[in-house]
Amino acid sequence: MNGGIGSVGRGRAREPVQPRTPQEHQRLRDQSGMSEQEATAHLESVSHAYHDAGIKSHEAASLHSLSVHYSASPLSDETLQEWTIESRRQLRQRYGRDADHRINKVKQFLAERPDFAKTLNETGMGSHPTLMIKLAENANMLRLAPRKVGR
Repeated sequence: MNGGIGSVGRGRAREPVQPRTPQEHQRLRDQSGMSEQEATAHLESVSHAYHDAGIKSHEAASLHSLSVHYSASPLSDETLQEWTIESRRQLRQRYGRDADHRINKVKQFLAERPDFAKTLNETGMGSHPTLMIKLAENANMLRLAPRKVGR
């Protein structure tokens, strides 16, 4: 996501998501089988998605760290179900009748970013309450159409 996760206002990041440690970057590569170039492209893509979602760089780095962790330690179906239920509960508690609208906006956002959605599904992060709340929080600011590469 160079052209970075961020470049404009609202405190969004101006830098791509960076692994918190060299070991985290290596863990991503080991778990995924990505080359250095592929891992760098992946981080750029993820950074663009987080930026387009209005998520600040330090939050994006934290979420990415969780994603790397869960790619190395797959979740049980039970945990995924618990996270899904908890995410929905928190969204309805927080947003009431507006929850469905926000969920639909997030779905539209993810539909335009199939690689990001695939990563979220593969790691379980697509059900994680922290990420789902963060995306729903920014639902009305989500950039639904992804930026063209190089912009």
